[in-house]
Amino acid sequence: MPRGDPWFVARCDLKPASVADTTRGKLRVLPSPELQASPPLSCTQQSVMVPPEAGAKFRQALLFQSAEWIGPTTCCATPTRA
Repeated sequence: MPRGDPWFVARCDLKPASVADTTRGKLRVLPSPELQASPPLSCTQQSVMVPPEAGAKFRQALLFQSAEWIGPTTCCATPTRA
């Protein structure tokens, strides 16, 4: 399903904003007649709210690129020539 932002990765008639001159050449999603007759909200709205408890299993325990995330750097030291 196309993302609802300016960087669409696909085009879909159910998300009119994804069908624009700027998305020409992107993958075209062809929804079935059943889906067109009764599309879910995720197909027609621009954003989806997810409560923290629903997405908790996807939360990163460590801050991206923090010292704890990177870990010890001794394993990646540049080798010296003798």
